Amino acid sequence: FFFSSRRRHTRCSGVSWARRCVQETGTWGQIQIKKSNNMRKQLTALALVLCLVSSTFAALPGASSSQFSQFVQLERTPFGRSLLTTLEVHLKTNEPVQHLLTQLQAMASSLAEEQAISDSTHSEYQGRCEADITQLQAEIVAAETAKQEASDQLNIDEPRLAFLIAERERLQTEIRSTEEYIVQLHRTRAEEKAQFEQRILELNDAITLFTEARKIVERVSDQYAPENAALLEKSNSLGVAKGGNAFAQVSAKLSKLNLKRKGINALAKVLAQVMSRAERLANQQIVTRILGLFDELTSSLNQAAVDERRNEEAKIKAYHEQVEVNTKKLNDLNIELNNTEYEIHATQQRIVLNRQKLQEAIRTLQEKNSQLSHRKTECNDELVSYNEQTAKRTEERDIIAQVIEIISNKVNLLREYSQQRS
Repeated sequence: FFFSSRRRHTRCSGVSWARRCVQETGTWGQIQIKKSNNMRKQLTALALVLCLVSSTFAALPGASSSQFSQFVQLERTPFGRSLLTTLEVHLKTNEPVQHLLTQLQAMASSLAEEQAISDSTHSEYQGRCEADITQLQAEIVAAETAKQEASDQLNIDEPRLAFLIAERERLQTEIRSTEEYIVQLHRTRAEEKAQFEQRILELNDAITLFTEARKIVERVSDQYAPENAALLEKSNSLGVAKGGNAFAQVSAKLSKLNLKRKGINALAKVLAQVMSRAERLANQQIVTRILGLFDELTSSLNQAAVDERRNEEAKIKAYHEQVEVNTKKLNDLNIELNNTEYEIHATQQRIVLNRQKLQEAIRTLQEKNSQLSHRKTECNDELVSYNEQTAKRTEERDIIAQVIEIISNKVNLLREYSQQRS
């Protein structure tokens, strides 16, 4: 039978083409299909016949009696219409319907077996679907967790890195400032030492000068003593000139003395003015006062030197303390800087690692969500296909059952309906 294009075969043309085709090829149970003796091939041939024959008949007949309601209901489905048409063809051949009944029963059994296999396959497949979907959902949850953990860690590490970088800059600035301060301490100490040595030198020179001036005053005053007056008159002018020259030189030095002590400088100038004329030393009161002033000045200078040394020692002590404190501070800052550098490096490594984890989690989420969507689509498509096939088999089994009932109990009614239908 070749009617896929809805055109009748030339050998089976005419009004009763189906009858001629059946008569020319044998009875219903002897349809000649090569190597089709087994039941499965016969059922396949029967299904092909039913489908092809159904495509050549007209629409439903306009039956009005309720006794034909079952036939009318069967006519509304392609499969039912095909079976009714096949029955009509078979009845017109006057062949026994028992063989047809056996084939229909076999077809019903085959559909039941197919449904059982389909149910088992569907159940197994849906079980795998549930397992796959559960696994994918668990992987998505794990990826979401990894993504959140990486994001949370980045939210901690990135601000922390910015703070550490600012802290490193602060420490470096403070280290430079401390180093400069220590250098300044050394420079200041060197300047203070030089100034101290200069002041001590000046004080020593002043003490030496006052000591020398005192000795000269004593010597010159002795020359003007009453018991030495006659001797002084007899002495030659050269000796007196020599004494006078030394006296004048000391007086000149006293007048030029410039210490960083205004009182001593002023007193030295007064002494120089008093000593500007040696004859004044004939007055013992003046000499005594001058010698007392020299002793007072020498004592003051010695005390000044002691004070200078004491101040210098205090400055040296303060200098060493400052150097020690700032050196310790510098060491602490360097240690803190090294720790900060280490933490910056560790934080940068964590950031790189967590960025990689975040990208990996995002990629995994995209892949798993895509796989989940695809898997759900596959499972849903299989479910839809299973439901459609189940509905179709159920419908066919119901139709076959009705046709079996018709063959068993309503053959005459079928003949009458067939006559009216044609």
